Amino acid sequence: NVPRLTLRTLAYDWLQRKLGLMRCASFGALLSTAAYTGYSLVRRPAGFEWRFALFAASAACGTTGMILTSGSVAPFLSRLSSKEAMGRVMAVASVTASAGRVIG
Repeated sequence: NVPRLTLRTLAYDWLQRKLGLMRCASFGALLSTAAYTGYSLVRRPAGFEWRFALFAASAACGTTGMILTSGSVAPFLSRLSSKEAMGRVMAVASVTASAGRVIG
């Protein structure tokens, strides 16, 4: 996805250095929450322009939230684990993320 790659390349490293891993992940989760809230409001009766603008803003929040969350959790978990358990911790993180994408 071109927007995700562009945003991650240009802004993610800078934002991660400024906020830190956990704050970056928390901000990403907040943006994802805003996206799902916006998606739920799109179904209500209103003008087409308003619904389209809300959907576009929600999609932008959702994409940015996913970038910030997915790019922050794995490095944060790897820093918490010991060298011996790092492979196991990263495998569990990957499986959990994949299950979340399938279920969600």
